[in-house]
Amino acid sequence: MNAPPAIEPQLLARIDVKVSWHDQHASLIIGGELDWATAPVLTECLTEVLAKQPEQVTLDLAKLGFMDCAGVSPIVRARRDLPVRCPLILESPIPRVRKLLAATGVDQLDGLRVSQAAPTETARPQDRRSGARPSQASPPGTV
Repeated sequence: MNAPPAIEPQLLARIDVKVSWHDQHASLIIGGELDWATAPVLTECLTEVLAKQPEQVTLDLAKLGFMDCAGVSPIVRARRDLPVRCPLILESPIPRVRKLLAATGVDQLDGLRVSQAAPTETARPQDRRSGARPSQASPPGTV
């Protein structure tokens, strides 16, 4: 059996994956970019997680700023490799990632659930902190 190819150090800087466990539930917080170049990093992490036979896997996508069609592949592969009884939850994807999941049909896979949306990409940071809707926020430079 061949060893997996080494992951280029510059790719690790473009994606950040943190894995944590609570009982048999695995959570992966994914940040940065998920594309053809970085998908192998997520594939490797998911392979390690799936080997431990979790009862549930959650991918927190709130910090994922970019994903292309190649980035969908590790998610589809994980859903395929998980037992039917083990849900795969995609949590808080930003709107453009949510659109990609819908356009590719990933959001319709059996055993996969896409949870609530992350804050809108166009909202200004102060709008999200204050809870004000962007239309209610004061123009820049005013109080």
